[in-house]
Amino acid sequence: MTRTSRRLWIGFGVSTGLLIVFSVVVLSLLRSIEHDIAEQSDVARPRSLAAKQLEVGLLGYALAVRTFYQTGDPRFKQTAAEEAAQVRQHLAEYERLASSTEQRELAARFASQWREYEEFAQSLLKADRLSIRDSERLARLRIALERFVDEEMQGEADRSYDARRERTVGHLRGILGGLVVLLGGGLLLAFATSIVVSRGIVRGERALSREHGQLEAIIQAMADGVMVFDMSGNAIVVNDAQARLIGYENADQMKRNREYFADRFELADLDGNPVPVDQWPVSRVLRGESLREWQLAVRRKDVPRHWVISFSAEPVRNGEGDQILALVVSRDVTRRKENEEQLRDSEERHRLASNIAGVAHWDWDLASGTIHWSGEFRQLYGMDPAAGPSYESWRAAIVPDDFPKLDRAIQQAIAECGTYRVEFRIRHPERGVRSLLGAGRAIPGETGAAARLIAVSMDITELKQAEEEVRRLAESLERRVDQRTAELAEANFEMQAFSYTVSHDLRAPLRGIQGFAHALVEDFSASLGDEGREYCQRISAAGERMEDLIEDLLDYSRLAQQEIVMKPIELQVALDEALQQLQEQIGRTQAQISVTQPLGTVLAPPAVLIHVLQNLLANAVTFVAKGQCPRVRVWSQKMDGHLRLNVEDEGIGIEQRNLQRIFNVFERLHGDEAYPGTGIGLAIVKRAMERLGGTCGVESTPGKGSRFWIELRKV
Repeated sequence: MTRTSRRLWIGFGVSTGLLIVFSVVVLSLLRSIEHDIAEQSDVARPRSLAAKQLEVGLLGYALAVRTFYQTGDPRFKQTAAEEAAQVRQHLAEYERLASSTEQRELAARFASQWREYEEFAQSLLKADRLSIRDSERLARLRIALERFVDEEMQGEADRSYDARRERTVGHLRGILGGLVVLLGGGLLLAFATSIVVSRGIVRGERALSREHGQLEAIIQAMADGVMVFDMSGNAIVVNDAQARLIGYENADQMKRNREYFADRFELADLDGNPVPVDQWPVSRVLRGESLREWQLAVRRKDVPRHWVISFSAEPVRNGEGDQILALVVSRDVTRRKENEEQLRDSEERHRLASNIAGVAHWDWDLASGTIHWSGEFRQLYGMDPAAGPSYESWRAAIVPDDFPKLDRAIQQAIAECGTYRVEFRIRHPERGVRSLLGAGRAIPGETGAAARLIAVSMDITELKQAEEEVRRLAESLERRVDQRTAELAEANFEMQAFSYTVSHDLRAPLRGIQGFAHALVEDFSASLGDEGREYCQRISAAGERMEDLIEDLLDYSRLAQQEIVMKPIELQVALDEALQQLQEQIGRTQAQISVTQPLGTVLAPPAVLIHVLQNLLANAVTFVAKGQCPRVRVWSQKMDGHLRLNVEDEGIGIEQRNLQRIFNVFERLHGDEAYPGTGIGLAIVKRAMERLGGTCGVESTPGKGSRFWIELRKV
């Protein structure tokens, strides 16, 4: 073999060896690239999405807690529990994807902060009210968590992704340099590279397919509605929550372009102003804008439905920063807006009611010393609208003599976490001295000590003036009552003297007249003759009528003076006693009296009740047509806490115009010759019912009879 041939073979062998070595190196680098591509697809992007979902879940949980305290609707407690479960699920997904010590530490730090935030929020959900301090602490914890997710966890995922991309680019640069050095072996190298790269592409496509499936599963699991649009405005990913939110049966029905939705939906802001399609959330995010909780009124044209939806949107970019997709997240806040509207209406009604009633309120933060005055408060005290609220300026408006008692009441309420209620006076710059009623309550804080004082003031000047006028009138009335009482006492004394006169001075001569008339008839009957005897009988009968009249007058006057002692008494017992006293009249007239039992028990003085029944029965037996036997029926009936006793006859009856007259003293509708009597019996019934707190009345039909009744409290 010649030297030239040997040199050619040596050169060929060296070249071949270098080509083989370089091929091995290239294959190794390509395998590293393939691994980086798979790891980048399988870990970095899903972990970044999981971090983003943690942030969205945090916002949902915080909103549910806040809405519960704004509306009091217990359903928002359930919503908060669902959002908390979503956060824990996304955290578990992030922990599963964590592949480095730094990533696992970030997950642990987030879990610790989340537990603190969730435990504090749960303790607040069990409390009756949400204080300002609790609200501020809850907001600080939420903001810290959101900043940690956005800056630490999301930032780590982006840095990890960028680092792998740079390493991949470095590898590619090395490969290109090797290709330049060994350009002579390009054919073999290209062949080997094409084989490996094609395998890497296939595996990359498989990794991307797995990534797409994971993203689909995550999106479908979200409680909020999610839509992903390509840059042409076509919806390529829609979850079931989004379909349910706006009334579609399934998500596939919504995989349409933007023009499809523009034909079927109308959007407006919360003031009712239409939002054009080029300003819709999807249109704005396709232009690269980001949106956070933009609330719009959404109306679906093909069905009579509308919602208030909160839209959040974010552009999705590739590694080079170019936008490739548009992500739109929707949440139905219709019920929340309705509750907020109801709350505003309630607050407005409260404000109007306070304004109408003249109630001014103020709020004092005891920790910071901050005081809030309502507009009504400034108006009530005559405060300068531009002046800042302060305890000192409020104190200056109060009459100095009244401030100590007001201050003591307030300080005691603060010390005991209690309430106060005090009347005091102020000096209004225009209206002068005014009387106010102040009331307030101290609200405890976390430590149990008072943290806040909420109080109201009301102008009671007119009320105090009215009270003073009433007091003066009461004193005047008291003097008049004393005077009238003295007059009544004097009249009562005179009545007693009159009764004594009637009982003794009038009765004695009357008895003498009756005695002498009887003596004339007994001793001088033969000398008197028939006419004389008739005159004597008339004198005797007139005396008896006069005695009955005097007795009835005494009974009537005694009712006004008699002490009334109410006792339970059975109506049947009182009725039997009255019938016994009328036995002679009942026998003489052959009256038929029927009683429907039981009659019941009432509260009344027995003697007065018997006297009333005696007069009613005597009246029923007396006023009947000539030659007719009296028929009387007695029964009772319940009347709302009272018993009504009815005495019904079949007598001559009473004309309608005379029904009230018959209860007056000395009222007689018939002459003494036709129906004897004094004309006082029914007046005694009426006076007795007035003294007993009862009532009486009559219903009558001329020629058919009458029904008299009395009502007394039943037992």
